[in-house]
Amino acid sequence: PPLVPGAPFSPGLPDYLSQDPTFLLPPTQVPVWDANLRRYTVRGLGELRSYGDYSQKGYSAQGANGQQLSVFGPRAQFAVQRERKLTARDYGLFALSGAAGCCFTHTVVTPLDVVKTRLQTSPGLYKGLQDGVKSILDTEGWQMLFCGVQPTVAGYAWYGLTVYPGYEFFSRLYDSLAGSAAEELHAPIVILAGASATVLACIGV
Repeated sequence: PPLVPGAPFSPGLPDYLSQDPTFLLPPTQVPVWDANLRRYTVRGLGELRSYGDYSQKGYSAQGANGQQLSVFGPRAQFAVQRERKLTARDYGLFALSGAAGCCFTHTVVTPLDVVKTRLQTSPGLYKGLQDGVKSILDTEGWQMLFCGVQPTVAGYAWYGLTVYPGYEFFSRLYDSLAGSAAEELHAPIVILAGASATVLACIGV
């Protein structure tokens, strides 16, 4: 159907759009033919306030209220791709989180390691993992299922303390060294950062 200028809003969206899809746009964003330029222009784009200079704190806005305004609302003052610098507290939290997670998970699976080790050194001793766990509980007690948990916790505590903050440190270091090519080298940087953090962790283990 032909476009109907100024057509009233219809509760039925298909009917509304069939009259003129540009009704969904703000009035200043409707393309208008400019006879002098011989092309369509959008008036709202010319009414936006210009950006200020880029500084270390981000995009510096100009205007009475310190905001960049557009027909769609205020613009952000800071570049969204910038990451804040990590502090010593952040790295400390990464270390504590890593240590807690590693210690907990490896403590939980220690009984499986005990049964698996016995099955590997004495094939046929148990029918399987479940039978091994039940046999050890009946004959040696639950403490035997956690045999070796102390060195396991110590080793993985160090692993978690170093790998998690180490990865964050090395990934940011390699990103800065790569400069503008960091986005294209994202996968290699992730692999290299993980490997570097693991090497650091292996020193203590």
